[in-house]
Amino acid sequence: MDPTEILPLLTGPAAAVAVLVWVVWMQRQDIKEMRREREALLKRADSAEEAARTTLAVLSAATGRGDRGRGQ
Repeated sequence: MDPTEILPLLTGPAAAVAVLVWVVWMQRQDIKEMRREREALLKRADSAEEAARTTLAVLSAATGRGDRGRGQ
């Protein structure tokens, strides 16, 4: 097969469909990766929030404020 026979196959409707399917597949992979990253970030944020609450409780207990909150 010479290049002049291949060119119509590369520029026809079948090629357009193939490129479209490839682009959609790549976008789906990117979305999956972004969801994984988002879930990891949410877990880190939850862990950080829990650590902050624990630290606040420890500091409040150490300073004698107990459950009364900040400076009350």
